[in-house]
Amino acid sequence: MADSWHIAHLTDPHLTENQQTLYGGSIDPWGQLRQTFEALARGDAGLPDAVVISGDLCQRGHDAYAEVAGFLTEQRRRLGCPILVVPGNHDEPGAIDARFHDPDTSHTDPHDASNSIIAVPGLRLIGLNTHGYGHPHGWLETTSLDWLEHHIRQDGTEDIVLVLHHPPVPGMIAGLRHRGLLDSDSRRRLAEIMTGSRVCLILSGHYHLNQYGSFAGIPVSVAPGISYSNDPLAPGETILARAVFGFVRVEREPPGPPDIVSSLLPCSEPSRVVFTLEASPSSP
Repeated sequence: MADSWHIAHLTDPHLTENQQTLYGGSIDPWGQLRQTFEALARGDAGLPDAVVISGDLCQRGHDAYAEVAGFLTEQRRRLGCPILVVPGNHDEPGAIDARFHDPDTSHTDPHDASNSIIAVPGLRLIGLNTHGYGHPHGWLETTSLDWLEHHIRQDGTEDIVLVLHHPPVPGMIAGLRHRGLLDSDSRRRLAEIMTGSRVCLILSGHYHLNQYGSFAGIPVSVAPGISYSNDPLAPGETILARAVFGFVRVEREPPGPPDIVSSLLPCSEPSRVVFTLEASPSSP
């Protein structure tokens, strides 16, 4: 029988230099991230076996990476579990480096240090860089796909969960439709690699929206943002960001596929609008 496991999936904290607030004080990225880790550390539903942060650690233009790396090292020790981090389109290229990986629990890609693997009993988590800095959509480099294929094809019985910032499924609101993993070559090769593999789930962020889908027959879970969440009822091409944040809890209780449970941590004013944006395919 396969091992049971529990992942806490966080995404898009958009952290800032000097712990600044964003959008005129409407959101407090650092405070909200701390609140999330406080909830995890309480362990009301059990401590996670691993934590995933699927990109956009920092707000574009804010170099807070050293502070973020130190904070996550502290949380790793506090929770007693590994933390896997991948970059997002707001993160400076190359910023997600060795500072974010525990050498005792992770393995990194020699061609791109932001590609990494962590393993816990019954589970291997593989994170890939989907690039896209300054772009609304993402892609996968050939070297990253080669590295992924090598590790996916290795013998083993553990489940594999893939972590990508850009979801390989379209956003469920019109303003997000052109913002995922759009590159056709990346999508085709990724689907080929995963066919017949032990990949049981893909975790993504970027949309700031809790939604589910499937890619190449594999479930995709998109987490809401730690910074803010987009309104799924926004009209037309409008992206309407609200001061609501949360994370996704993913559990596997064998036998059978993972059971996914979503848990939101509301702000004090969950209906407050943070910003609106009339989206276009070219806007990052």
